[in-house]
Amino acid sequence: EERDADPWHLPLVKLICRWAVEMGNIFVWAFLLLQWNIMGRSCNVDAIGLHNFTAEKDSVVFCLDKNKKDQKGENVSKKHCYDNPLKPKISLFLALGVYLCLHQSKFKKKDGSDKLFRAEGKDGSSSNTYCKRLRAMLAKKWEVVYSHVRRGHFNPHGTRKGSATHVTTCTMDPPPIPSVMM
Repeated sequence: EERDADPWHLPLVKLICRWAVEMGNIFVWAFLLLQWNIMGRSCNVDAIGLHNFTAEKDSVVFCLDKNKKDQKGENVSKKHCYDNPLKPKISLFLALGVYLCLHQSKFKKKDGSDKLFRAEGKDGSSSNTYCKRLRAMLAKKWEVVYSHVRRGHFNPHGTRKGSATHVTTCTMDPPPIPSVMM
């Protein structure tokens, strides 16, 4: 039986972001928007530290230490992320700014880690925490979610699929497919 994740298209992402903000779930809001914008897996977002991003002229550039096919990090590509100031609920810069302001004490730890999303579970994975909080947040919203994805096909990998689909189909001049795949 096919169990692949269905892509989360932009309308669903907007809904989840709105619900996250309304429920005060800033962690899910920021994590989701970062995953959407870098078109990455939740484990990629889990590993992002303060050292992985820099400001450029009109973007924030994320460069991961490694990825699924490049465990040594020799050929990782930079991901330029831009703001969406006219739509604050899906503004990556606003979400990260609010998250960092609310959680600044997490970055004063003595362990030396600069991970952006600190893990709160036994397994040490903030991506696991994200999945649990997302499912808890959506507990009473499943019928709406299932109007966007098939039952049993909703999981965080759909964010990556949806963002890649969005960037390649919602324009007359999409980026090259190899760039999106990287």
